[in-house]
Amino acid sequence: MTLEIQLVDVFSPNGSNEVLRLRDMSRFHKTNTHFEIFRDDFADAGAQCIFLRADANDANNQVRVTVEGSYRMIASPAGGWLLHSHGNGPTYWIPRAPMTRTLDKLARIVSEQTASLINMDLEPSGISATFSVPRGQILDLTIWRFNAGTARWLDELGRTMVIEKQPYFVYASHTVCSSLADFYLHLVHGHVYGNHWAWPNKLKICDELDAYALYLIANGLERATEKKLYGLLRRQIVASVIARQEPDGGFRHGEWTDLFESHNRLINGAIQLLAAELERAPDPTLQQALASATSYIARQMDQTEIGAWLLHDSLETSEEGMRLYPSPWSPSTWLGKSRTNLMILNTHMDGILALDRYREVSHDDSHSNVVASARDMMKTVLAYRPAEWLYRPLMKLMALTVLPKTKQEALSLPARALKRITWKYLMPRFHWLMNIAPRFIMPDGFVARSIGQHGYSHRYQAVHVMDIARYRHSFNTDELDDALKQAVAFVVNSHITKFWRENLSSRDSLPFWAEGLYLLCLDDPAPRFRKLLAEAMRDIHESGLGLPPSLLGACPEAVPPNEQHPTPSPRDARIWIANLSQGSNYEWLAVNISRDEVPLQFNNNVGKNVIWQENSGTHQHNAGMLAPLQWVMGSMPVRQE
Repeated sequence: MTLEIQLVDVFSPNGSNEVLRLRDMSRFHKTNTHFEIFRDDFADAGAQCIFLRADANDANNQVRVTVEGSYRMIASPAGGWLLHSHGNGPTYWIPRAPMTRTLDKLARIVSEQTASLINMDLEPSGISATFSVPRGQILDLTIWRFNAGTARWLDELGRTMVIEKQPYFVYASHTVCSSLADFYLHLVHGHVYGNHWAWPNKLKICDELDAYALYLIANGLERATEKKLYGLLRRQIVASVIARQEPDGGFRHGEWTDLFESHNRLINGAIQLLAAELERAPDPTLQQALASATSYIARQMDQTEIGAWLLHDSLETSEEGMRLYPSPWSPSTWLGKSRTNLMILNTHMDGILALDRYREVSHDDSHSNVVASARDMMKTVLAYRPAEWLYRPLMKLMALTVLPKTKQEALSLPARALKRITWKYLMPRFHWLMNIAPRFIMPDGFVARSIGQHGYSHRYQAVHVMDIARYRHSFNTDELDDALKQAVAFVVNSHITKFWRENLSSRDSLPFWAEGLYLLCLDDPAPRFRKLLAEAMRDIHESGLGLPPSLLGACPEAVPPNEQHPTPSPRDARIWIANLSQGSNYEWLAVNISRDEVPLQFNNNVGKNVIWQENSGTHQHNAGMLAPLQWVMGSMPVRQE
């Protein structure tokens, strides 16, 4: 049997109920025994997008989707396919092929594959496609319809700038987004999912931190390209996050357990996203969702003897939950904390930033006591430096395990023996010392991720640099400068970026390192950090990853919206740009990531009046070409609007 679906019926408002209203869009829901539809309406733009989900059962194991009218089907440079009417009909965009999926009871994706196309009919009277849906699975299909301004949408989807096709890093999935269509690797049936099979259960879960990354990418590309579709996509991401919020203000993830536990760094991503959108314009739905999420995070804390500590996840709130924790850990009551509080530094700091960002945008200081207490505790524990005599030689041994290959091969035989002993015997027992003499900042500048977790988590060094730099930038304070300088020095002096680049499981540290350097560049005009950032951008390329979203210059946490400026779009994809502009300072970093000479030319108006200087900052770059792996700094001395 075949389930027949007509697009004209799918987009019809008949039988649908409004489930979410934002300032410039509404989301509607419609369902029957065979399918479920979410429809996003952007009335001001004359555009709609539907998420269609069809169930397979004994009676229907095929789904045929039909659009009536005379249409031409063409591939879109933005990804997917365009259905262009030969008459006055609407234009359709299908960003990705339909997918068949298996879901569990918590709506986590267990498996997925591109739907099998059984038949396609291209007739003068319409186009239809028939797909096979295995029993027990569902078919997901996303379609945009543009009812007005067809020429504009055809232009936006029919041409792409280089900057739109360059890869951008997605925070939680550690994957890349390099086209408009790639956003729909994450946007699944009206929610935002991570685009990776999450450890340890190999499931795809909903992920608000990925949503925040996608939001920043859309925001930056909207400024750079002036394409209206990125604005619609930005709003759709916001709606898809709010749609999943629980009554208590939180979000559930179930990455590790069937308890459907929450992960607070992901929720902090939701807070940053909602705050960014609310900062653009007032909206009561946004305001309520943001306030509710922030209140939830403010409650996820452990009150110790010296202050509040913001927790990493909901499992930490109980002994029962921690029995299901997927990684080794040790209970302790250091500083009067709860036994199950692992004191994970990066989530604590990220929570402080999220709570304070809420205050900044909403002008509500109801959580200021929690923020002040959490900041005081963090400053106190980062200042603890016990057992220096023991940690100093131990950390020198630990550093041997993260040397790049060339330096490992150059080690003497005794040093190689020490490295092996460290890797095999000392590292698995590192938590013993951390239990006896807890500290975060090590003598060599390495920053421990947690007091309670076991192991030497070198991958989080980049995250710590990024978060401390975010903290410094957001609070405009030097109170953590000593820790930040030491953390940066460890990365530089240990050559760990080369180790990360050489190891597939560690490469995802590089974009976080680059984002930390970006923030340091915003706060410090010294060429040193720009040189490190250029090197990090080349490392990211060689590792097959993408630029962190903030480098597009449109992260409101780093640069207020009224101080942001567009990013130049190079004509050659081998030129990568970091947008360091803020306010009256116009600055860009251009890096040739290739081993070829590349023209330094641009295809949007932003790059036309830029003065490029050699990386020393003292000589103007006039050749119009960038040598292999060369980088230059661009500025605009006269304000251009």
